[in-house]
Amino acid sequence: MKLIKESWRVLAPKLGLLAKQFYARLFDLDPGLEAFFSKIGMDQQGKKFTDTITIVVKGLDHFEMLVPAIGQLGSRHEGYGVKDEHYVVVKEALLGALGSNLGDRFAGGTQEAWSITYDVLAEIMKKGQQEGPVMIPGIGS
Repeated sequence: MKLIKESWRVLAPKLGLLAKQFYARLFDLDPGLEAFFSKIGMDQQGKKFTDTITIVVKGLDHFEMLVPAIGQLGSRHEGYGVKDEHYVVVKEALLGALGSNLGDRFAGGTQEAWSITYDVLAEIMKKGQQEGPVMIPGIGS
């Protein structure tokens, strides 16, 4: 968590650039994904993207509180037509954009922390797509 929070602080002044690089990489990796964003301006989408990551990063200390919201995000993505294989492409685009903006700071533990965190979040989103919003026993129930 510490490595993710520290790296996100470094990225804070250039979140717009990060979003542009992320979507450029995403569409290079899978041009078909561009159709998912045809109804929204990319500046607006980029802001939604970085705002969502900011909320997640700030909430990492209380991850259990994030789970229902991440599950709901997955449920919404089901309606957009997102498939499991898209998560792999998104991860590659995200890690690539993070790496190009963080440079040497992304080496080793920071990259691993982002990768693991992404995998956990993606699994919660996929579960939300399949089953509706995710609840953790004892949290919000």
